[in-house]
Amino acid sequence: MIHPRHIVALIVALFSSFGLNAQAEFIPLISARTPVLTYVVDGDTIAVQIERSIEKVRLIGIDTPESRRNDRANLQAERSRRDVKTIIQMGKQAKETLKGLLPKGTELRIEYDVQKRDKYGRLLAYVYTKDNTMINEEMVRLGYAQLLTIPPNVRYVERFRKALAKSQNERRGLWASGGF
Repeated sequence: MIHPRHIVALIVALFSSFGLNAQAEFIPLISARTPVLTYVVDGDTIAVQIERSIEKVRLIGIDTPESRRNDRANLQAERSRRDVKTIIQMGKQAKETLKGLLPKGTELRIEYDVQKRDKYGRLLAYVYTKDNTMINEEMVRLGYAQLLTIPPNVRYVERFRKALAKSQNERRGLWASGGF
């Protein structure tokens, strides 16, 4: 993929080779687009348009119940001593909460930690809205996510711990029914 700076340089070179004056004010500046939410995959994963590609972004430091039947949903059911149907229902609630926080087309700011991608090729990030709300932390604060601390990506683990304790104490979100 050609970097936008190289495209501008190529345009300037082409203008110059034909003896035309390519002044900067007449050349459109090509810059990196702000990442934009394309869709919510589940309660802890989103799809974001970055430049010209769609990237799946896994929210660092949090975990939500699965929203469809799979091996992970079975594991969550076993660990929480709940049935898989309940886990999936909770996962759908988490997904809907995330959709409410991030409507399609929301402009985002993405912050990486130590590792940029996981073993599935997803970007690993802290995701912020224009008003600087960190969505990872907000999902925990609202009670729809628990902590998933995987070193070396631990920059905000203490913030998440405080948000989790508060949401559990106030029985918010999924904690109202005992959590997952």
